[in-house]
Amino acid sequence: MQLVKLAEENLRCAELRLKYGDHAETVRTAAIAVENASRALLHCYGEMPNPHSGQGEALRILATRFNELRKPEFGKIVDKVIRINMNREVLRNLPKSEIRKDIFDRDHALQTIEAAKTVVSEIKDKIVNGFKDEIPEILSTLQIR
Repeated sequence: MQLVKLAEENLRCAELRLKYGDHAETVRTAAIAVENASRALLHCYGEMPNPHSGQGEALRILATRFNELRKPEFGKIVDKVIRINMNREVLRNLPKSEIRKDIFDRDHALQTIEAAKTVVSEIKDKIVNGFKDEIPEILSTLQIR
């Protein structure tokens, strides 16, 4: 459950980076938050996250375990995870800070943070609602009553 708490802390850091105008780092930090939350969910299902990916593919495979009613809602989460991770990959491969400033402006950074907040919140809800009986530490670790 520490990964979920870490994801929430990553989101707070991303918001600070946005406040100070560091848009590229805002996007990168929001992507890390999403990756940490995704890893937490994968662990809950007994899967091993790939340390070299944004977890999108592993989450797609995990979605096959859900019944037909839950697949579309989870598919939307996975799509957001993949889009956010793609931003991170673009950042990783852009050599010049000037190009980064042109692509990753305030609006883009703000949209990425909002999407990341949604993903982290939905994954946290899935973990809490799906595993609170199996993982007793959830309620205390995530401060849920």
